[in-house]
Amino acid sequence: MKKIYGYCIILFLHSPFVNAQNGDTTYASIEVKNGTSLFGKIIEEKNQELTLNDFTLGKITISKKNIEAIVRNSSTQSYLFTTLQDKKIIGNIKSIDEKEIVVKTQDLLIFHLEKQNIKSIRSMSSQHIKRGEYIFLNPIYSRYLFGPSAIPLKKGSGYYQNTMILFNNFHIGITDNVSLGVGTMFPIFGYLSPQVRFSLGKNFYIGASGFFGYGIFITREQPNFIGMGHALVTYGNYENNLTFGIGWGKGEFNDTENNEDNDWDISVRPQFYIAGMVRTGKRTSLVTENWIGGYRYIGINSGLYRYRNAFVSSLIVRILWEKHSMDLGLSFIPFSNFIFGGRNYLYGIIFPYISYGYKFSKK
Repeated sequence: MKKIYGYCIILFLHSPFVNAQNGDTTYASIEVKNGTSLFGKIIEEKNQELTLNDFTLGKITISKKNIEAIVRNSSTQSYLFTTLQDKKIIGNIKSIDEKEIVVKTQDLLIFHLEKQNIKSIRSMSSQHIKRGEYIFLNPIYSRYLFGPSAIPLKKGSGYYQNTMILFNNFHIGITDNVSLGVGTMFPIFGYLSPQVRFSLGKNFYIGASGFFGYGIFITREQPNFIGMGHALVTYGNYENNLTFGIGWGKGEFNDTENNEDNDWDISVRPQFYIAGMVRTGKRTSLVTENWIGGYRYIGINSGLYRYRNAFVSSLIVRILWEKHSMDLGLSFIPFSNFIFGGRNYLYGIIFPYISYGYKFSKK
């Protein structure tokens, strides 16, 4: 009889869910690269794989190459618990057993969540939580209006963006550091935008972006080409960041009015690119994008060279949903200076900017 009791005690103590207290690091939240979130006790961990006793799914073995992140449990780690009724609760794990998880919120409320009523468990970083409320991440975090940040897209993640009806852009992460954009200005212009971006540490990123466009604007005899390249530096996170870029480019088109071929040689003067975004609320962000540069106008037949400066500035409000975004704002393009009454004046055009974005990845 004593042996039977002994075996029962041993089995009980080795049960995967035995009154685990908060801070038990054998428990972990695992983000899989396909977008799946798992939570449970790590039973075994090898060089190439990990075995987890998931709280709702049971025993699972995962190849480490398919794991995006492993967040070990701690007394300060926050989690987002989603019930089958889609109620969301954010808090720390106070204790776990085989039937329920006891959760303590920032408001010191205690929830006893039964296993059969839990839909998902996901670890939360500080940028997900504001005043104890769940804040979803910016779905279009790697792009401002037209220009990118140096924050990379993850492999398989991406987005679609439509701007002013005419501009369509798809961008997808090929690897965790390399991405490719394909876009059109319907129906006369198409472009490719390859990007390479890396993280150098917390909140610091560098990268390079290219833009190669091809179309027929004026005549059928000679197509038009625009090529640009930029080096990028970004400081910040997915929600609040600032990007500085410098680059050069070249463009060509036909001038039918003057009956000559013209070359817009942007590479003579560098282009400077300054952009940023600030998360202002649960569903809103402010985004600005500014381009400063110059180009050399070359009349090939006339042999005349002219130099002009260029400046474009935009400010928008980005309205956010978990997988969608809507941009509403204004852009200003100055044309030139003119003198009136002995004073210089800058004139240009202000036009509305409207854009829709959709995050089509699972993450």
